[in-house]
Parts: sequence; C-alpha cells; structure tokens
Amino acid sequence: MDQQILTDTLKYGFRISHTEEGWIEPLLDAVNGVDFETAKWKPAPKVASIWEIVAHAIPYTESRLCDFTGATKEEEPDWPEIADPTPEAWAQLQERARKVVSEFQSVLEAASGEEIAGPKPGKKTPRAERLMDIVVHDAYHAGQIVKLKQAYKSRAALAHA
Repeated sequence: MDQQILTDTLKYGFRISHTEEGWIEPLLDAVNGVDFETAKWKPAPKVASIWEIVAHAIPYTESRLCDFTGATKEEEPDWPEIADPTPEAWAQLQERARKVVSEFQSVLEAASGEEIAGPKPGKKTPRAERLMDIVVHDAYHAGQIVKLKQAYKSRAALAHA
C-alpha cells in the first residue's frame, strides 16, 4: 500500500473519531453541550458517568499526542476519581478535551508519513499503531457518552410522563 494513502487514512481516522461528523458521533460532539447534571449522572453505581469517561479518555489522548510532540506526560490514574464535582470543574475538563483534540489534529495534519510510521524516540511501537489505538479508544468512549446522554434524557422524560 502506498505510504501516502496509509498516512491519509490514519489522519482521516483521527478526524472522524474526534471532530468530523460521519457515521459515528465524534468525541468532541459527544462531549460538547453536556451539562453538569448530565455529566455527573450515573445510571447505576458501577457504571461510569460521562464525566468519568471523559476524565479517563483525555489523559490517554494527551499521552498519544506526546508521541508526536516529544513532550512527556505525567502519569494519571486510568480511571481518576472526580475530586471536584462542580460545574466549573466539568467546564474545565470539556475545555481540556477541546484543547488536546485540536492540538493533536493540528500536529497530526502536519506530520509526515515517516513520522507517523516511525516510533517515538526511545520506543519501539510505531506511532501509527498508537494512533489507531487512540482512534478506536476514543470512538468507543464517544459511543458510550452518546448512549449515556440518551439514557439520561429518556430517564428525565419518563419522570415527567
């Protein structure tokens, strides 16, 4: 396969799972407009809230961005506890999501095929593989967010019926 085709396909995969409306709802669309009450709602005790999903997904996305920028990222818990459940903290997490996705998309669009195919300095795994990992990861979590928004809305509608 032509390297340019592969490079363009990987870049497309990132866009479709994060910012461009297509056959799935991209992560940013899933997160944008979610109010505080919806974000913190849990349909059951052992089911993650939208807030918890976003707090899990964003550090993972940031770590994959570091593959391209060379920056280092401080380790965060895989599923961090929501220490400050306030509307302001939720708004900050939403902004963090917008910032990392926007920066990642810019860096990725400027990346060459060689950069995408090669590993991060000091690592063996090609960036392309780690890029596909984040595309699938964030598409999966965007789908969870969409379903949680639907469940929250349905629950609220049933309460008023």
